[in-house]
Amino acid sequence: MKILNLHGLYGDSNNTNYRTLVNYYKDREGIEIISPQLDLTDNPYDILVSLNDTYDLVVGNSFGGFFAYIIGSRLKVPTLLTNPCIPPSVYIPNLVENYKYTEELITLWNEYKRSNLKCSVLLGDSDEVLDGSITLNNLNIFHTKVKTIPGGHSLKGDEYQKWFEGELT
Repeated sequence: MKILNLHGLYGDSNNTNYRTLVNYYKDREGIEIISPQLDLTDNPYDILVSLNDTYDLVVGNSFGGFFAYIIGSRLKVPTLLTNPCIPPSVYIPNLVENYKYTEELITLWNEYKRSNLKCSVLLGDSDEVLDGSITLNNLNIFHTKVKTIPGGHSLKGDEYQKWFEGELT
């Protein structure tokens, strides 16, 4: 089983999702967890090309959640997102000074929105970076499982752990 984990904007490949995956699968053979360190301010098409491979599960947090959503949609594989930056064109131009790929984000989102049919999303109810209601309005609610828990943008703790591990089984 090959798992791709994508961190958020200015995040770290050794993020909470990655550590949870490693801990969950530590006693199982045949599990490969890929968690690349990315510069998510690069051209989104270049980022997607760099991740062009086959995965059995795609996990993403924040802006990495946007890319995970697209990859999961393309591959038709289960996708787990924590506080995904969806749609990114609403947030990234305000979070990245002189961001020059807004049109690319809009084009990609318009191509893939509501197309991931195997997506589970965890939202923090007091996210200080992203607005969960905007995320919900942009997901296909008929094919996306969404859970909201107490917490901000960086989710952790028992409820996060239970949800995440429950989605992996």
